[in-house]
Amino acid sequence: RGSGTGNQSEEGGQLGRERAVVRDALTYIATGDPVNLNWLGPASTEEVAAQIAAAVGPSGPNSEYLFNLAEAMRGIGVQDPHLYQLEARVRDIIREQQPL
Repeated sequence: RGSGTGNQSEEGGQLGRERAVVRDALTYIATGDPVNLNWLGPASTEEVAAQIAAAVGPSGPNSEYLFNLAEAMRGIGVQDPHLYQLEARVRDIIREQQPL
């Protein structure tokens, strides 16, 4: 259970580089299927940021998920300029919506 990092493939052979193996994980994949009512589709960073800033579901604000994801990615050394740009824009939108 959980995740492990090593330099061996699933079959035990040497890979020559690090790779993470994750088991028992839940993955969400957004698609344009008509049952997915919240699918934004192809959109600009600004449009995605606006949707994330406004979206709230049973697990809480979508912005909170984004912020936690960005923090986790930084914590493991992932460089994702799009993710961090989206994070910054959502923070700006939320800040702009707060009363003075």
